[in-house]
Amino acid sequence: MLKLVPLQASPLQSLSGYLVIFLIVIGILFIARWVYRDATARGSDWAWQWAFITAITLFAGLVPGVIVFFIYYSLR
Repeated sequence: MLKLVPLQASPLQSLSGYLVIFLIVIGILFIARWVYRDATARGSDWAWQWAFITAITLFAGLVPGVIVFFIYYSLR
């Protein structure tokens, strides 16, 4: 009879996974910060909304986040 053995992740694998997630979050926050600073420099009253929506859509997925970013970039 076939016996299944549970896989155990090494500490290095779990650390690298956390590092990748951390870097993705930091990247998303830097993009949202750039959008906010750019919108406030251009005198937009909607600066924090643009930054918030950009960050939320980037967390939701790359495609919706990139679409929102390009919409902001074309409307600015």
